[in-house]
Amino acid sequence: MSTVFTGPKKWDEVAGWFQRFPFGDSEPYPAKITPQTAYFMSWGPDADGLHRTPNPIYFSTKAMTTGVFSLAPGDYFKPGNHPNPESYVILKGMLWVGHADTGQYHELHAGDAYVIPAFTFHLGYNFGDETVEILFMIARTTHTDQMRTNPTYDDHYQNFRHPILLHPDVDHQYQRHKSWAQPGFRKGEVPPSRLDELHCWPPRGGKSVNHNPEVDHVQIVGRQEWLHFVTGKDYQHQFVTSFCYSTDEFQTGKIKIPPGRVTNAIRLPGERVYYPQGETPLVVILSESGNSLIGSKGDALFVPANTVHQFQNPGHHAVEGIFVSATREGIKYY
Repeated sequence: MSTVFTGPKKWDEVAGWFQRFPFGDSEPYPAKITPQTAYFMSWGPDADGLHRTPNPIYFSTKAMTTGVFSLAPGDYFKPGNHPNPESYVILKGMLWVGHADTGQYHELHAGDAYVIPAFTFHLGYNFGDETVEILFMIARTTHTDQMRTNPTYDDHYQNFRHPILLHPDVDHQYQRHKSWAQPGFRKGEVPPSRLDELHCWPPRGGKSVNHNPEVDHVQIVGRQEWLHFVTGKDYQHQFVTSFCYSTDEFQTGKIKIPPGRVTNAIRLPGERVYYPQGETPLVVILSESGNSLIGSKGDALFVPANTVHQFQNPGHHAVEGIFVSATREGIKYY
């Protein structure tokens, strides 16, 4: 027996609060809204309504809509966009927020801010073990004509394309979209694929016009400046891979798996060693044999080239593992 979403699907039915809360038809006046008096909305832009994001609205006027939404550990929101800019300020936890058309992700911590330009498709994940709280503001009109026509938002993006990901299949497949998803947006341009950066990260130009990659050492300050990719095709089984260094032959970085998750499988043409970074065990499942490598902080787990493997986090806390990876002479990653 399947569950069928029977709730309202018309824009006026799902967004009666839009530009009317809490003032209704009156002109805005000085007011205080508390978490208890905010307009609580559990936003569920998918066909069956089973995936929902808590999204209290504090104010929605003709100038702006603002509130706070949250993501539980392991949760996510799918691609969406707005006809005007949106800003985030992270109040609590860690958020990985990305550009669906380019595959670029940023790791945001409490106190960080992020600005999403108009019409840009964005999506977000909580790969940690603490609920993420995000204060948001969207200027003026909040949703595109496509969204207002069909609030089941998957029909606008997911049904005709997928976000750029690392390892949407077991073996890495290069992805680049032929145009921007938003109809008429930046017409004639092709969105860049962040996967290009895997050939050379950090960029050869460095941070200084005087940087010489053949002579100078490169320092990457802070993991927020690493190259981040959501990995795997299934939302419920994805994880994040972060590179501080990547070429066609050598790589160094981290993986992070949220609590209670078994990830999608990957296969690499190079050898990898994973160094678990916490007391919660990192389980590397050798998918084709059914065997596993289990390690905690201080251990090292070796995975030979061309070995299909996936990760399991059986604990209640997110698990991180540093990795180092290299191919043999004449073999490239990409």
